[in-house]
This record gives sequence, C-alpha cells and structure tokens, in this order.
Amino acid sequence: MASAMIHIAVANEINKVLKMDQRKLLIGSIAPDMGKLIGRDKSITHFVDDDSPDIPNMDLFLKKYKNNLNDPFVLGYYIHLYTDYLWFKYFISEVYNEEN
Repeated sequence: MASAMIHIAVANEINKVLKMDQRKLLIGSIAPDMGKLIGRDKSITHFVDDDSPDIPNMDLFLKKYKNNLNDPFVLGYYIHLYTDYLWFKYFISEVYNEEN
C-alpha cells in the first residue's frame, strides 16, 4: 500500500482544485489505514474482496457512499482507496513484472 505521506500528498493536490475542508479531507485520506490500529480487518477498511485481496473494490465503496462524496472526510477516504487501487493494480504490478 502507498504510505501515509503519499495519501496526504495526493489528497493535497486534489484539494488545490476542490478547496474543501483540508483537515477533514486529510483525515479521511489516512483513515482506512488507521483501522489496523484498532483491529479492523483490511477487507472492511479497504473494501477488498476475495478476488483481489490487495486491490480496493471501488464499486463496493461507491455503492455505499456515492451520495456522500461531497463530505470532505468521505472524499478523502475515497482518494485513499483509489490511490491504493492505482498503487496495487498498476505501480506494483509493473515493478514486479520488471524484476521477473
């Protein structure tokens, strides 16, 4: 998964355009990874399923929260998941394929 600093940097860049409540957006952007500190399973905090245990299922998140994306915390959470989605689906797979 991308580091907390990556999640914060991505959220900051997006917020340069959106100009939402920065504090709430940034808290949302690191919230999924806080789940491990309180014993929450990644399948719940990152909306992953059995098909791809590392890659967030963006459809699952949107099914539940699509009407709340104007909330800075919820959007920050979405940004986190989408960053992880890109990280695992494209970046990590490309690095792994180059090494093998």
